[in-house]
Amino acid sequence: SSTWGLQVERGGTFVGGSGTHTFGSFKLGAAHADVKCTLTSGVTTIDDEKTGDNYSLYLQDSTFDDANGTVTITHNGDARFQLGGEPLHNVIINHADCSMQMSSDAVINGDLTITAGELKGSYGGTHYDLTVGSLTIADGATYNATSGTTTITSENSGTGMAWNNVETDGTAFVHNKGLVKFTTNAHTVVEESTFYDLTVHMGADTWDFEIRDSDGDNTVTILGDLTIARGEF
Repeated sequence: SSTWGLQVERGGTFVGGSGTHTFGSFKLGAAHADVKCTLTSGVTTIDDEKTGDNYSLYLQDSTFDDANGTVTITHNGDARFQLGGEPLHNVIINHADCSMQMSSDAVINGDLTITAGELKGSYGGTHYDLTVGSLTIADGATYNATSGTTTITSENSGTGMAWNNVETDGTAFVHNKGLVKFTTNAHTVVEESTFYDLTVHMGADTWDFEIRDSDGDNTVTILGDLTIARGEF
């Protein structure tokens, strides 16, 4: 943790293949096409941070390919990540004492699953936009959202839900008066009891957006504005 677990600099190339890899932390060291990295199509586990920088993951615009793999973060403690314009595919946060904080806008093209611990859409008081395919918040986990925009673009292939809040006590999703926007291209099912601002902009006029409460009392609350831009709510 005193240095980067994997660090790719200009002139360096990392090719992850299809194996299973574990790093303490991961950095693309320069925003340059000569920094070349392809992650594994399997699972990359990041289990620590570079303590002097407080980063578990630091990416910059480079020659980067997520290989449609999964990045699992199991760090025990507070840390941050920056994607710097580079998207990841699937991301899992899975440690009860992990608080992973965003220090840049982030794009996750596949599924974001918070199995245990917390994802914060901010760092040092600055909030950043998050775009994900689908979001699953497991029992005991937390998405402490950005006050900006969280955009959901697809559904989880396993659950069929675009947003699935499993917890029932109302603490799993902290909205921070932010906007959640759905831009999915199919019939979409969402399980959540409370949003602040909610925008539905489906890929076609005939696509359905179906929202179910997550705590079993048959009530869904939109504290701010509900905007149905396209589709059937």
